[in-house]
Amino acid sequence: MIHQQSTQTRFFGGQSDDATPVWVTASDLGSVPGYSSYAQTFVATSPISAPVTFSVVDALPSGFLLSGNTITALLSNPPEGSTRTYNFTLRASTGDLKDDRPFTLVVTHAANSDPYADKVKFLYNLNGDYTDRSGQRNLVALNTGANAGVSTTEKKFGTHSLWFNGSSAGAVDIRIPASSDLLIPADTDYCFEFWMRASLPQSFGCMMITAATASGAGSTEIANSVNILNWTGASGSTASGTARTTLSAFIPGGQLWTTSNPNDSVWHHVAIVRQSGVTKLYFDGVAQGPSVTNSGTVDFGQQYGFLIGRYINFAINNIYIGYYDDMRLTVGAARYVANFTPPTTEFAFP
Repeated sequence: MIHQQSTQTRFFGGQSDDATPVWVTASDLGSVPGYSSYAQTFVATSPISAPVTFSVVDALPSGFLLSGNTITALLSNPPEGSTRTYNFTLRASTGDLKDDRPFTLVVTHAANSDPYADKVKFLYNLNGDYTDRSGQRNLVALNTGANAGVSTTEKKFGTHSLWFNGSSAGAVDIRIPASSDLLIPADTDYCFEFWMRASLPQSFGCMMITAATASGAGSTEIANSVNILNWTGASGSTASGTARTTLSAFIPGGQLWTTSNPNDSVWHHVAIVRQSGVTKLYFDGVAQGPSVTNSGTVDFGQQYGFLIGRYINFAINNIYIGYYDDMRLTVGAARYVANFTPPTTEFAFP
């Protein structure tokens, strides 16, 4: 609920007049739910038809931004059964004349919502498109017919999944675009999770990697990069041979791997989770293999983005063969701190 009062300063040429800006925006703007992208445009007019500008008196609440005459914010979710109140004052000005109004914004709890929605950096349901449900960014998807596409016959949730057929014909670029907030700060919990379905161990089989060049190449040599594969041998070894039956992840500080075989034509939930500086790999909700202790930064594509489906070139043995569904990165919360039951419905936002 928005309540507003006004204090006016009306001086022109040393005398009182009626040229002070007049607020048009309704006094009652209603309440808003948590985990929503808030935007409110404020309107005031001038009796002398002069331009009206808007500014903040004192300061806006953390996370709020005034641009022109519009305030935007991503509203966090109050605890269930409660509300959260934000107070701010705006000034409408025409020349030296001004009118200040305090506003109170009441945010209500959004029921059945993701409690970590405000920490989601990207969320893809991959239902036949590359839309990021969190509204942060969308996948770049070039030449998808050469190596990747969509499937309606194989999917974990929804209507489609993302399909890589192992072809190396043509240049392929499936990546989450670069962004500074894809560099996870030191001492910050995070959870990267997705669903996969693969049937064959591959001679290389890289699944995802931090992109290291604008053309799409990647490298495990980046100190804080991420490289996820399904090609490694038993106990996380990288030896060649036919016994490559584990999922492996190279992350800052070491290597994670599963003790289960991911290449069995079954959908599996995979989560890489850091909590208090310790990173674990959960396979179908069960922590497997070693853990890695490292509290430094982790790069999910700060400069060039996060590549999905291949390694540093287009060679046939560097292309993932299989399916992906629901993919999400959460920064600032581990989500899973012990063995868990994998999600039974597609990731939702908020």
